[in-house]
Amino acid sequence: MGRRPAGRGWRGAPVAVRPRPHGARPADRGARRLRGGGGAGADPVGRSGAVSRHLGRASRRAGRRAPGDRGPARGGRPRRRAGGHTSRGFGRTGSRGAETPLRGAGRTLRRPGDRAGKGDCERGWWWRVSRDRQIVAGLDLGSTKTCAVIAEVVGELPRLPLAKILGVGLAKNAGVRRGMVRDIDETSRSIVAAMRDAERMAGVKVQAVTCGIAGEHVSARTSPGVVAVSADEITPDDVARVNEVARAVSLGRDHELLHDIPQEYVVDQQRGISDPVGMTGTRLEVEMYLVTVQSTAAQNLRRSVERARYRPAELVLEPLAASYAVLTEDEKELGVALVEVGGGSTGVAIFHEGKIRHLASLKFAGAHVTSDLVAGLGVTQADAERLKEKDGIAYQPLVDASEMINLPSTPSQGARQASRELLSHIIHQRMDEIFQLVQREFERAGYGGGRLPAGVVLTGGTAHLPGTVELAREAFALPVRAGTPEQGISGLVDSVQAPRYAVPVGLVLYAARRLAHGGVPSGALVKSGRGGGGGGGGVERWFGPLKRWLQDFF
Repeated sequence: MGRRPAGRGWRGAPVAVRPRPHGARPADRGARRLRGGGGAGADPVGRSGAVSRHLGRASRRAGRRAPGDRGPARGGRPRRRAGGHTSRGFGRTGSRGAETPLRGAGRTLRRPGDRAGKGDCERGWWWRVSRDRQIVAGLDLGSTKTCAVIAEVVGELPRLPLAKILGVGLAKNAGVRRGMVRDIDETSRSIVAAMRDAERMAGVKVQAVTCGIAGEHVSARTSPGVVAVSADEITPDDVARVNEVARAVSLGRDHELLHDIPQEYVVDQQRGISDPVGMTGTRLEVEMYLVTVQSTAAQNLRRSVERARYRPAELVLEPLAASYAVLTEDEKELGVALVEVGGGSTGVAIFHEGKIRHLASLKFAGAHVTSDLVAGLGVTQADAERLKEKDGIAYQPLVDASEMINLPSTPSQGARQASRELLSHIIHQRMDEIFQLVQREFERAGYGGGRLPAGVVLTGGTAHLPGTVELAREAFALPVRAGTPEQGISGLVDSVQAPRYAVPVGLVLYAARRLAHGGVPSGALVKSGRGGGGGGGGVERWFGPLKRWLQDFF
């Protein structure tokens, strides 16, 4: 007779096996592979090691658990915990019975493009929904760059909402052309990059963003409305009814309403009334300015934002948004034109008597300046953009004719140089053409011949080129200034002191006003835990402006 194996009787009859001490080596391979809560050879239901091993293998092949088998249902080795013990059930205890979290339990949700790193939970931080802070975010999707601004709504609410700038993000964007999304994936990646930088600086995670929109797919028109007053005194219900009548026009199947802006109310032939509530009359009229956008352009923009895992709270016309950041109430009352020279389009908005009177979009903008440099200097698109940003001057008389610049070249071209005067001449000619088209738009709207006493305010990425203001003064024969965000903001004001930030800052101011008057909160997440309640950006807060300057320079 041979030696009886441990854990089994003759002819497979089960026998009792003495439990091994902790740390002792199991008697056979069957006992070593057991997954249960008893000793080395004991089975949870009293089976022998051979029977348990056989049933365990069969159940793994069949893809289901055997009765009493607490191992994983899928094939493969059981996952081991610290100290060499395999997981039991859901595996909540370690080698000494201490509570250990499941793998991934402390992992934070990452968006596409986020870099991997140590989780915030490991540093003693976690994210919670902000209930005492009202956070808003503005997103400007340009043809060359995406700019994001995050702010906190402060001030005397709801009378005077202000925006405290918390974070700013800037990223390259090649998915938008002339205000329309051409590549949703590229646009969403740019949104993620810009929002990630802004969120890191602000110390918050934003769930909803207010987006700017502009381009030739945006149009505007005036729509009248007339109702009979229900009583001797005009009530808010009467105003709501006449506004609804003015909005009830056919927009077409391919357009949707973006803004409805009352120009003026008329009570019994008395014009120029801004708020008719409480007045006496029998007939109430309104002139409503309706801004519409092509539905496909709006849907593609929303889809790009949603692909980046954000919720598009509202779409706002970019010149209208920029007016909140750079125009004063006196300028709007006297008569002023806001000209946004972007990368893909040039937007024109005329304000008079405190109301927006005319909107237009031109297809010529900064991208055409870059294309002219490509043709005139024989450089690539990227090199032309860098030359424009680094050495470009929009007003040729400001350039020294003897100054030379090095041109990027291919190995076959060799080292090349060009006069800075030639570079400035190319930029000057195209920018002057753009301003002449804007001047024609002034005349078409009835505001030519000096009917804009407050002059022109320039915004947009192309407007920051040196000499742009001087060239515009010569073209318009009006007072001209560069529009840098200054109205109603605090916090990191130095980070947004450039014309390119007029739209995103205006978007957060627009969102702040809507939120102060009963809008839906954004539901932002703020940091909590060790060190207090978040708002910090650490190094990003102080070195963010330097980082963006280096991005622009190179």
